[in-house]
Amino acid sequence: MSQPAALRLVDVTKRYPAGYTVGPVSFEIGKGEFFSLLGESGSGKTTLLRCIAGFETLTTGTITLGGEPIHTRPAHLRNVGLVFQNYALFPHRTVYENVAYGLKLRKRPPKEIAERVGRILEMVGMPDLGGRYPSQISGGQQQRVALARSLILEPPLVLFDEPLSNLDAKLRVQLRFELRALQRRLGMTCIFVTHDQSEALALSDRIAVLAKGQVVQVGPPADIYQRPNSIFVAEFVGSSNRLSATLEHADQDGSQVRTQGGLALRSSVPAQTGTTQLVAMFRPEEVEILPSSAPEAQNRFACEIADLTYLGEDTHLQLVTRVSGERLLVTFKSHRRWAGLAAGDEVVAAIDPAAVRLFDGA
Repeated sequence: MSQPAALRLVDVTKRYPAGYTVGPVSFEIGKGEFFSLLGESGSGKTTLLRCIAGFETLTTGTITLGGEPIHTRPAHLRNVGLVFQNYALFPHRTVYENVAYGLKLRKRPPKEIAERVGRILEMVGMPDLGGRYPSQISGGQQQRVALARSLILEPPLVLFDEPLSNLDAKLRVQLRFELRALQRRLGMTCIFVTHDQSEALALSDRIAVLAKGQVVQVGPPADIYQRPNSIFVAEFVGSSNRLSATLEHADQDGSQVRTQGGLALRSSVPAQTGTTQLVAMFRPEEVEILPSSAPEAQNRFACEIADLTYLGEDTHLQLVTRVSGERLLVTFKSHRRWAGLAAGDEVVAAIDPAAVRLFDGA
């Protein structure tokens, strides 16, 4: 990484008596990096966050923050900021008192507390709401208060445990933009736990995808989405067309496969497999729709539209290929060119060989 490591996990394992195990997990997070732990419920992402925060005791491994071991310290001595899913605000304290609470525990002078609280409330867009109670402000404002309460202590690391999941969809989008802008402005080092792939893609410098207690891929959002290293990642992060296939031919330019239904597909992406039994995958938005009069070419197939769903900005198609009867999902931005499409229409689906990824299907 280009940045110096702010946080380092080495062979971290948490084993529970019932037999469930998370790890071993190893990764580094650079100073000022926004790093997301993305996975399904039960994948181990929250357990890892709790291990970093000090709420869980490691079975094995080490955690260092700024080069100093913290895995043996109690949670209150780790100097880590926390923003919870339910915000965990004190309902009987005002916004000002909630934000100032940590500074008062550290016995900072009243003048310093007032200056720092005023500054942080201004930063999160709530300069005039210090006198209100949590019940008197919106969910989005409560999230800002929880963030301000963590940031005011100027921790070297801030942990977010699905902090946007309780908000409505429109507010979630708005606040993730605000959170990302604030993180960049302050240079915060952040770990963000989420099961929402769109949140992880929008916010992160890098993403760690977890499954069954293991990190299965780490990389920038574009790598995770465009170059998934497994069927699981390809299906979990975004949507994919998935077709069982058999390898017919491979050369330096790629591979030729035939799907179970008899569709011939060319891939120019190196196969991530050593077997002839494969799974061919490509994203719905990587399928181009052409008129039925389009000439035959590599990875072009005559299809019938089985279903069309108009979603405003996007249009989703379910296609049935004439050759094999296999179904393909296609998505594209809605515009006038295809405004007249309807179920039953004949079209041609074209797939760039560079978009077809091949995985072990055994």
